[in-house]
Amino acid sequence: MKEQQKFGADLYGPNGRIGGHIYITESELIWKPVLWGKAFSFPIQDVAGYVKKGSTLYLSVEGMEEFASFYTWSGQKIIDAIKERNPNFRMLASNEYTRNSGCSFVLIGVILSVIGLIAAL
Repeated sequence: MKEQQKFGADLYGPNGRIGGHIYITESELIWKPVLWGKAFSFPIQDVAGYVKKGSTLYLSVEGMEEFASFYTWSGQKIIDAIKERNPNFRMLASNEYTRNSGCSFVLIGVILSVIGLIAAL
């Protein structure tokens, strides 16, 4: 198993896509934006399930009401990398999936970015 893997994955937000990458380590799933903001992460064991529709990957994270939504051409590779580290990670049934945009996921990123900017001053 590789220690860290990197995949291109743009985060879907209310105003479109934010370019970035998903990094998967032995213990975390990390999303880092390409141009602005702070990275955020979740314990790999908290990434509970997924839905993959074409080039969009929806991830369900424990404690989050909405799905984290990503535009990526590496969806299956991301799924496989998470499965290697979290045996409970699974594809969600259609009745477990609702099409929430992941807006609060983006809001978390924006809040972390503002806090980072304030701390830097």
